[in-house]
Formats: sequence, structure tokens, C-alpha cells
Amino acid sequence: RFVSNFVLPPSGLHELLGPNDRVMVVLPTSPENAVALLAVSTYHTCAPVNSGCTAGELKEDASRLRAKAILTTVDAIERLELRRLREELHCEVIFIIPRSDGPAGLFDMSAMNNEVDDDDWANVQKPTQLSSRPHGLNDQSLVLHTSGTSAKKKVGPFSFW
Repeated sequence: RFVSNFVLPPSGLHELLGPNDRVMVVLPTSPENAVALLAVSTYHTCAPVNSGCTAGELKEDASRLRAKAILTTVDAIERLELRRLREELHCEVIFIIPRSDGPAGLFDMSAMNNEVDDDDWANVQKPTQLSSRPHGLNDQSLVLHTSGTSAKKKVGPFSFW
């Protein structure tokens, strides 16, 4: 039920994100990360990234991927310079808030907004829109970074068929 009702809350930068819009998942290894990967790849193009990356690496990857959103945690705001990234790349920043009860891995979300002084992103936003259509056989559900002999990141898109 969580995945079938999954909607990323918009902050106003973009309309409702749809199929093949790239969403970077920057979460530590956890049940929430697993659920986020599954939910995002059902409706969008999921691009998982190492949560230990630097702000520069994240900006470079987000730019190269043309990411429309980044799904992460509130504690990464300063370390990953998420306010600046949102402004420079016009990219939604959405925070997960793990639920304290219920099955492991479920979470609520809150989007970073234009208020520079608004550090209270723990307020859960209930999307008023429906989720986009689930991916079909011709959609790209996953984009992975891989390195070859040059040790330079390369993008490998995947569809689930």
C-alpha cells in the first residue's frame, strides 16, 4: 500500500514529478533506503548515490544526471550544501522522516521550500496530488553509476523488463 500511494511532495520548483524524471536517492543503508529505492523506481528514474559523498560529488552527479529531485535526510543539509544545490540546479530536495511505528522502512516526507530560515522540515507534508502512473516496460526505472578502466563515473540506465 505504501508504494502504491507513493507521491514525492513538491515544493513549487516543479509540477508533480512523473515517469522518467530522475530522482537521486542519497540515504544511508537502512530499511527506509530499501523502501525508497523500490518506491522511487516504481514511478520515477531512481538514481541511488553513496550517502557518504561530498557536496561537490553530489552537485556534479546531480548536474550530469539532470536530476529533478534529491531524496535524503535533514541531517545532510549543511554537509551536502543542499540549499545551494536546490537553488543552482533548480532541483527539489525532499527529506524522509522515518515512522516511529508500523512496519520497518516506512517513512513520511517533507520538501525543502524557499524559506531560507525554515529549518523545521520535520513537519510531514501530505501530498494532495495522486501519484504518477507506474512505470511500464519502456520507462527507465534505475540509473546506476559505474566506473570502468578510467575510474570516471559513467551512467548506466536500466528498465525493468
